[in-house]
Parts: sequence; structure tokens; C-alpha cells
Amino acid sequence: MDRVRRLSQEILVKYPGMFGTDYAANKAQLAKIATIHSKMIRNKLAGKLTKAMISASAEAEEAKAAASPQEAQPAVAEPAV
Repeated sequence: MDRVRRLSQEILVKYPGMFGTDYAANKAQLAKIATIHSKMIRNKLAGKLTKAMISASAEAEEAKAAASPQEAQPAVAEPAV
């Protein structure tokens, strides 16, 4: 596992709820919790965090949609034979 992926997972575990689906906001939040001297590493890390939050958001929406009751289908009367 590469360094950026490992660090992003550690950050998400240590700081749950701090990051969202906006890349620029994640970059600013990352600057608050860590001093990263390499611009490239910082941007990759913010991108990984953003991608993880987007996928987590999509999974939550899918789970929510699956858990909500579906609209009842109107019963179709069978023709009398």
C-alpha cells in the first residue's frame, strides 16, 4: 500500500467527520492538522481524502435507499376467466 493511501486512511480514522466531499475544503482542513512540506503529497492526500468521502457518501445513500420502503405497487386485478 502506498504512503498516501495509508496516511489518508489513518487521518480518516483519527479525525472522523472532519473532511467532506469538497477538495479545496479538505485541503484547508488538512493544513490545520498537519504540516506537509511537499505540495504534491499534500494535494494527493487531499484528493484521496475527497475520493474516500465521496465513495462513503455514495454508499450511505445506497444503503439509505435500500432501507427505505419502496412505494407500494398498485395491485393489478387478474382478468376473470
